[in-house]
Amino acid sequence: MHRLILAAAITSVLVAGAFAQDETGPAQKWELTINSNLLLSVNAYTKNWDGEENTAILYTAKIDAIAARQLSQKLNWKNTLKLAFGQTFDVLRDSTTDSAWVDTKKSTDLIDFESLLKMTLPKKVNPYTAARLLSQFWDMPDETARETSNRGINPLEITESAGASFDKLKKPRIDWSTRLGVATRQIVDRRKLDRGGSTTYDGGLEMVSLLNTSNAAKWLLYTSQLTVYEALVSSESDTRDPLTGELLNTWRYPDINWENTLVISLTKYIMLNFYGQLKYDREIDRDVRLKSTVSLGLSFLFSNVQDAPKE
Repeated sequence: MHRLILAAAITSVLVAGAFAQDETGPAQKWELTINSNLLLSVNAYTKNWDGEENTAILYTAKIDAIAARQLSQKLNWKNTLKLAFGQTFDVLRDSTTDSAWVDTKKSTDLIDFESLLKMTLPKKVNPYTAARLLSQFWDMPDETARETSNRGINPLEITESAGASFDKLKKPRIDWSTRLGVATRQIVDRRKLDRGGSTTYDGGLEMVSLLNTSNAAKWLLYTSQLTVYEALVSSESDTRDPLTGELLNTWRYPDINWENTLVISLTKYIMLNFYGQLKYDREIDRDVRLKSTVSLGLSFLFSNVQDAPKE
């Protein structure tokens, strides 16, 4: 049922957009914004250093890209892509041979793509439809299952949603919007499939609140995104604990993801980045998980958008 509702919402938005296109003539050009940054840090110790510290190399590469187009006076199409990958190389020494070897650990890994189609009528509330894909470049092997192989682009989390978007605040340097709608989600984990598992399907409600703001000089940028997903139905509803036989209902708890980024441009190509993330997913852990990073590195921004905030 929820898939039929989503299909109907997508169809209605596309039909409305087609009529709007006929009324207003050709679409506007694509507005592109691409922000990339690279962080590299190295710490080194001599052989006679007192302590257990190791020589380590850390790098993180990140790309944030937005492609938006006003298809007509009443329809806007926005595509957002976030890519991030980082590793830590610990140079360890073998005391028996006095030779060095490298232990590689993944520190950051993200693939996040969202396509949003929204009506832009002259009022505070507008219908929208969206599709989002979440994954990672490198899926580490599960040591508890005695796996040794890595998998690329796994797992996949695909979400389709449709509903209403609320423009809470829209000014030259502040853009705050919230959207609320129905959503369906599919989670495909090839490792679980190889062990006899299945793809997880669920449907429910989704709320996304996004805030973008910058100072007048545009050397300071703050972005905050809060996503809450509440599943109402799930293919996991009949899953039981293998030991007790009791039904597992962890899927009923809301999934929360809150990301905050503060970027300070020290020079044209050097930036200071503060990032904080809060996640809650009862199916993974019963407690809130936190992540925070502070980075200083090179930054490059391309934008053909007039008065676009610079990072």
